[in-house]
Amino acid sequence: MVLRGKLAKLMVKFAPQIYRKYVTLGTKGEPMLYVTLQKALYGCLRSALLFYLKLVADLEGEGFRLNPYNPCVANKMVDGAQMTLTFHVDDIKISHVNPAEVIRHINWFKSIYGTNVRVSRGTTHDYLGMMLSYSNRQVRILMTDYVKKVINGFMEDIRGSASTPAVEHLFQIRAEEERVKLDNQRAQCFHGTVAQLLFVTMQCRRDIQTAVVFLTTRVKDPDEDDWAAQTCFIIPPWNSVPVFDIGY
Repeated sequence: MVLRGKLAKLMVKFAPQIYRKYVTLGTKGEPMLYVTLQKALYGCLRSALLFYLKLVADLEGEGFRLNPYNPCVANKMVDGAQMTLTFHVDDIKISHVNPAEVIRHINWFKSIYGTNVRVSRGTTHDYLGMMLSYSNRQVRILMTDYVKKVINGFMEDIRGSASTPAVEHLFQIRAEEERVKLDNQRAQCFHGTVAQLLFVTMQCRRDIQTAVVFLTTRVKDPDEDDWAAQTCFIIPPWNSVPVFDIGY
């Protein structure tokens, strides 16, 4: 794989003793670094799109039809009952009334993508940070473990609580000469936590969505006020609400 421009510079900045000697220049003078991947690299738009196109072609060849309202959902009638596939990149969930058909389609996937495909069977599944629990003809979507991971992975020990993240001064930004910017380590922690919070808002905590969306505009150049908003008003409400689930 070739890394160009900012990515190549980032690798050299991260470990100059390893990568600097392998950097070359492209025809337009941009730095280039050829690397061998030891595991899958996520976040690359082109590779994700290519996999999506292959997956869709395979599903349509097997008789599935994409949902016109959600391109990551495919349906197929099997033995008079609908089989539904939902997928996010290479994480796929199969649902059908007949377990034997689920097994058959899992084996079909293995015949295409390899026998090392990881499979989860039963009534509880860890899927994209959510625990899906099926019982009594209901499904509960729990994110308690994910939220605890966010809290425990934060740089500071958060013990307080807050009734709401909607503080009055959230959208007030100090003048540039009054701002106290975060150091690099805390800025990276802030950026990563905002990304985790954004995922949580889309799944089970819509109450913090407004505050988190605002903080996404601050990740490139955060300051102490942004850090305080995250540590004092957005994450603490979770300490007073220990369970996060949705039932259907």
